[in-house]
Amino acid sequence: MPGSLKQGSFLVVNEDSNRLIFIKKAEKGVQEDCFTIDGVFNLGSGQDKLLLEQLKPLLAKVPLGYSVSLLVCKGHHHRLQEYIQDFVQKVTECLMQNSITPQNSSECLHTISFAQINADGTAKDLLSPCNRDLQVMDLPPLGLVVGEVTEIVVTDSQAATNFYVHGISLHQSHLEQSSWKQHKTRYGTLLTITTEAKLKCGKLQRAAVRIFEFSRGDEFPCADLFLPLFQGSSAVALSAEAEPFSWILKHLLEENTFTFLLFCLILPDASEEEILSAISLTEQVRTITKRVAPILWNPTEEAQKRRAQIGELRTQMCSSTWTQDANVITQLGRVIKELQVLKSQSWEEKRKISGNENKETSLEARSPPGQQESLPWQKEKSLLTSQAETLQRGQKKGERDLEKLYQEHQREAEIQKQHMLQVFRAYKRQTEGQMDNLEQKYQQLLHECLQDAIMLATQNQRLQARKQLGCSEKATQT
Repeated sequence: MPGSLKQGSFLVVNEDSNRLIFIKKAEKGVQEDCFTIDGVFNLGSGQDKLLLEQLKPLLAKVPLGYSVSLLVCKGHHHRLQEYIQDFVQKVTECLMQNSITPQNSSECLHTISFAQINADGTAKDLLSPCNRDLQVMDLPPLGLVVGEVTEIVVTDSQAATNFYVHGISLHQSHLEQSSWKQHKTRYGTLLTITTEAKLKCGKLQRAAVRIFEFSRGDEFPCADLFLPLFQGSSAVALSAEAEPFSWILKHLLEENTFTFLLFCLILPDASEEEILSAISLTEQVRTITKRVAPILWNPTEEAQKRRAQIGELRTQMCSSTWTQDANVITQLGRVIKELQVLKSQSWEEKRKISGNENKETSLEARSPPGQQESLPWQKEKSLLTSQAETLQRGQKKGERDLEKLYQEHQREAEIQKQHMLQVFRAYKRQTEGQMDNLEQKYQQLLHECLQDAIMLATQNQRLQARKQLGCSEKATQT
């Protein structure tokens, strides 16, 4: 918070830098607002103190599997951008230098990804020259991820810092190319440094440090800067009309991660309304409570769960009505996207992409100045070739998965057919048995009826004979 307030208002910080008093001279007297926060620091001269007192205790939990989210809320000001870039580099260096391999693990992998988040919720990969839209998604149990973003393996703080600086330059290039938009829209960047360790139990321990910077354009009112954070920190569920930034912030504030909020203000340029809104929001964020635990996951099991969901959704599509098809298709698309992202988490795939990046970096360092102009094109060509190969492998895997699903569907159909035949045969046998029993019963009844008829006829003949004999005797006597 560099600078000082305009004349007429005073900002007082107490000795331990965790209590902020805002005094405003109004017409009816002096108005005083007091806020309790975790700390007030000058981004220019107090970065080391901020890092040591506030962030280092959180970053020390990363090797234990705990994730950390750093939310940087800033206005559109070049001085703030310089301070924040310097601060993010220090955070990256501190994280990589203090990273250790867990005792119960056999191997550890550090990766970095960097994406630009647009106002419509789409993302741009800042570590790849391919200018295509990516999707920000919530992927359990990994949390917030950018689908198909480039993840590069890093082994030291210098490599991570170099990739961050490279991404910042590409981000500035994107803003310059869309200069007519940058003053009218909101934008942000998401830097993710992931640490994964293979545990002896077979699972992966994953921790992610996400640094999400979000800002507003010059023409936005100051209150609009805090609208996404206000919606994201509210206990009320987000409406369907809420902007994507609110959805991202709500996930980072409420998901399984330690959250650190950093408000950056330039006091000579900040209005009283902006300062009071910012500090009030910090108090609202402090009321959020959650339970944070290490992330332990098995990529194979998660992929199998998605494949099982795909099979269930395909079965629902066969039995659902037209009105239900749209919802089922949407769910199917989401699950397929999750499966693709899970496949991209392969360590071998990340190492291959990182190997190409490291080769290009070393080639650029050894090339003469005259040839360095063509290196970006060579790098882009190599990256596009690598991505094309990755897409081809993904296509082959997808075709194999579809073939496997088709075979499973055929097997299920054959099983259902055999089951129906068995049921029909059993029903036929039961019906035939019932018919045989009825036939025997009716034959027995018919036989009994015939016997009764014969017996009655015999008795009738005897009666008639007796009657005739009686009549003859009477005639003789007469």
